[in-house]
Amino acid sequence: MPNIELSNIVKKKLDKLKQISGSKTYSDTINFCLLQVDLLKQNQELLKEIKQRQDMLIEIKDILNKRNFTEIFIQIINEILNLSDSDKKRLLKTVD
Repeated sequence: MPNIELSNIVKKKLDKLKQISGSKTYSDTINFCLLQVDLLKQNQELLKEIKQRQDMLIEIKDILNKRNFTEIFIQIINEILNLSDSDKKRLLKTVD
């Protein structure tokens, strides 16, 4: 394997990272750092996806709030509760 000459600044940083990661060699330290970078990229992608989904849910919530969804839902529940037992059974059969 070829040897690479490192500046003192790079050596100091690698030594610090080597100590933090518990690595025995610079190569292990660099691999550890590359793995961390890869994991950070994956986390960023996940966070972007979560943010997009959160934005969608907020938008849906806003639409539902504008349409008085809560009031409509309560009315529907009240109507269901006021149904006779036979009507409730019929309704449940159509849901299945």
